[in-house]
Amino acid sequence: MHGAQPDNPTAPLRTSLVRAGLALVVIACGLSLRWYGFPLGLPAFVVKYGGSLLWATMVFLLVGVLLPKLPRPDVMLHSRVSDPQLAGAVRALAAAFKSAAR
Repeated sequence: MHGAQPDNPTAPLRTSLVRAGLALVVIACGLSLRWYGFPLGLPAFVVKYGGSLLWATMVFLLVGVLLPKLPRPDVMLHSRVSDPQLAGAVRALAAAFKSAAR
């Protein structure tokens, strides 16, 4: 039974609590970005699309809270972005990070 995982009933509860805690941190980051982004001198692009990225991350985490036994790839499928404007924002932000990393 090499590689078999033990039957641990507390694992889904712990996973849900961790994901819920991370969702709260993401919510706090999103609110902070909204309130303090411009006063800190962040570009409008980062404030606008960073909030969208944080919102998508929060949805991913909350779907994970509701479905704790689901593996990460399946959680991603259930929390996919269906709004075309938000999908465009995520693509634009990913492209900006990719170009900044060069």
